[in-house]
Amino acid sequence: MSDWPKYNTKAWLRLPCCNAEHPTRIEDLTAKDDCVIAAPQSPHTSPISAKQVKKGFFIGWVRGQEAVEAPVSLIAAADEPIPTWTIKLKGKLSSTTRRRYVRVDFATDVTMYLLERGAPTRVQTRDLSEGGFSCEVDEWANDPQSKVFHVELLLEGITHTIRSQIAWWGRLNEDDKRSVGVQFIDVQSNTADQVRSFVFSEQLRQRRLAQ
Repeated sequence: MSDWPKYNTKAWLRLPCCNAEHPTRIEDLTAKDDCVIAAPQSPHTSPISAKQVKKGFFIGWVRGQEAVEAPVSLIAAADEPIPTWTIKLKGKLSSTTRRRYVRVDFATDVTMYLLERGAPTRVQTRDLSEGGFSCEVDEWANDPQSKVFHVELLLEGITHTIRSQIAWWGRLNEDDKRSVGVQFIDVQSNTADQVRSFVFSEQLRQRRLAQ
């Protein structure tokens, strides 16, 4: 298949288990147009199980002067002679930026307590990542500047309370709204896992709908 990288090409995997890029290598291309890759482990200290990627994941590599990625699914795993995964393409390739956090367009309710003892600011997200979100606030919202505050983020019926800071505070537009970026600070591990898993699943869902 022309979409796959060539044999022995270095690649990386983006998995729902964590925010790291997991290095891998193209080991073979099968007659069924599936791809065999080295089973990922680094940066973990133990192998990653098939159950962790049952909903799908992404493979990326450098093609020419750009980085590309594709959604894939795991169809087989083997331990001999070396640990390998056989993967199937689930969608089209797309150019991508190798960055720490992947954002998805997603609207959900957030309550922000920008100032201590101040009135809460209620908004909807415009996009969401494991590291934060962006939204629009009205002209009456107070800029906490560098102070840490907390937000209540609603995901799948569960409200997550997260310590946060302002990443940027935009100017008022013609509708008397301003664009605001919020970054999460010291997220509890269980909350980080749930937000990461949600963002990952939502990105896969949006990619499937776009095909």
